[in-house]
Amino acid sequence: MQFGAFFVGKRQQNVNNTPSFPSYLRVDVGVKYQMEHVNSIFRVKVENVFDKAYWSSAGAKGICLVEVEPLWHLILIHFNERFYR
Repeated sequence: MQFGAFFVGKRQQNVNNTPSFPSYLRVDVGVKYQMEHVNSIFRVKVENVFDKAYWSSAGAKGICLVEVEPLWHLILIHFNERFYR
């Protein structure tokens, strides 16, 4: 089982400290299952478990603002197979 908690504090957009973006906490979870008999690993990870809306980035001149909408998850599925022993 994997668990990640990522906290980003309140931050300012420019040198005049305006505007400011609120702090946020993003929680991710994942699981890994290793199948020894076939030499494989299967992983699943879900990011933003609690559907937190947050500003993931903002440009230095306020041009590039990226807000992550709530009710959005990133689900990663990974399968690794080794063909040698």
